[in-house]
Amino acid sequence: MITEMKQRGGLLTKFDLAGYESKIDAPLSIALPNGYTVVGPGQPSSFSAIGLIAEIMTGRYLNQTGSPLSVIYLRDLLMAQRLGMGV
Repeated sequence: MITEMKQRGGLLTKFDLAGYESKIDAPLSIALPNGYTVVGPGQPSSFSAIGLIAEIMTGRYLNQTGSPLSVIYLRDLLMAQRLGMGV
């Protein structure tokens, strides 16, 4: 890594890396109504958006029967994704 930095004109040295310590954050968890828990990374990942999508969809479709790939279900999934991702 240091060699590549030197070749590309970078300023990183082995002394910079010698004192580096990675930070490990606690994961986020989202409890779903069916007893499952979804666990994922915090920011800057998109996990919080995925959690919002899962909560919207399970809240709407948890007790419904029928084809899970109906046009209405897929439309609702797309709308939940747009909301979750802020699109």
